[in-house]
Amino acid sequence: MKHPVYVYISEVKKCSTALPSYIDEKKITNEKALSEKHTAYALLYKAAKEAFDIDMDISKLTGSENRKPVYPGLHFSLSHSKGLCAVALSKDNVGIDIEQEITGERAKRIRKNILHENESPDTDLTELWTKKEAIFKLLGGKVFIPSDIDTTMYNTESKKVNFGDREYTVTIATDNKTEIIWK
Repeated sequence: MKHPVYVYISEVKKCSTALPSYIDEKKITNEKALSEKHTAYALLYKAAKEAFDIDMDISKLTGSENRKPVYPGLHFSLSHSKGLCAVALSKDNVGIDIEQEITGERAKRIRKNILHENESPDTDLTELWTKKEAIFKLLGGKVFIPSDIDTTMYNTESKKVNFGDREYTVTIATDNKTEIIWK
């Protein structure tokens, strides 16, 4: 049976939510990045409670050998980008990515290096990038090489999200076609 995926999105907020032990806060010197981590985990704890009535015990939250977060009986993925965080949760494997729209010189530089031979060069760049990141997280990959990921071979769903005057793309990747519930 395919289980739905619950997706939660939140603005990054100043909070001091407990982070799992596999994250060494002392190594995160960028304050914005640290705020994004704290917000993402606060959103995860809230989402687990709302979607599955799970009060997450932080001591059971571990990281796999590839640093993918793991919790017994629950699959989830976290992402953050320039002021927003996103969490996807399911009883089945899932990956998520959120990115602010990629434009300008960065877009030109990235596009030529990420296309797989089966992908169209006309694809929306931010959507293509988030698909690749979400699939990488779904697979629990170790080294991210975007051009090796053929997005046409996976189940993905993307959505545009506006926050303030910025546009973001959120993409969910799953092993099987399933219902996505946007919260």
